[in-house]
Amino acid sequence: MLRTNKGFTLLELLMVMIVSSIILSGVISTYMVQQKAYLLQEELTAVQQNLRAGIYMLEREIRMVGFDAEGVVTGFKDKTEGIEGTTSKSIEFTKQEIVEEDGEKKFSEMFIGYYLFDSLGDGDKELARRHYPTDDPTPDTDRQPVAENIEVLDFIYLDANDNDADIDGNEELDASEMNVVRRIEVTMIGKTERADLDYVDSTVYRNRFGKVILTSQHDHYRRRMISANIECRNLLF
Repeated sequence: MLRTNKGFTLLELLMVMIVSSIILSGVISTYMVQQKAYLLQEELTAVQQNLRAGIYMLEREIRMVGFDAEGVVTGFKDKTEGIEGTTSKSIEFTKQEIVEEDGEKKFSEMFIGYYLFDSLGDGDKELARRHYPTDDPTPDTDRQPVAENIEVLDFIYLDANDNDADIDGNEELDASEMNVVRRIEVTMIGKTERADLDYVDSTVYRNRFGKVILTSQHDHYRRRMISANIECRNLLF
């Protein structure tokens, strides 16, 4: 009685391996593309969140520039609070707050400042906030990071007619120029933490007035920009 041996020939095995390799290669390629897209979206979301957090803090506090808590309570407004120092890359101002100390509430003049700071020395800057009483002898200890990977912080100071208060154009306001500021245009640029080697950023970034605030970097980082026009309502009167 003849027996038939059923099985695969060497050629058939080779064909199966080749077809399986092609399918597996396609699956891996699709997975890598989707994984890269997911990581990129995660990075861009982080950039947007950092920018929104930073602009929210700036909007909330710049609107309160010159706020006189004691004047609100007593009905007598002392116009000593206001903008203290400004450049195109930083702002410093004072306002009064009601603070509680030893169970008693009192008025305290607070100094607030915003600027970019590289806390780790790695080239990646954070939006930093300083907040301390004006009579604090150690102000440098009161620095807090607000938003990470902020590459550009740009300020334009405007008068009541939306004209640039920086008359001499030296990007730093003197006392007379600060006295006419009623609105502040803030622009921030954030970048991703990791580079995307398949992308080159050749964009020239400008603020609302057309001024170049970041030249084309020709690197592999993706960037996003956000702006806000903030009215200093306590300086309007």
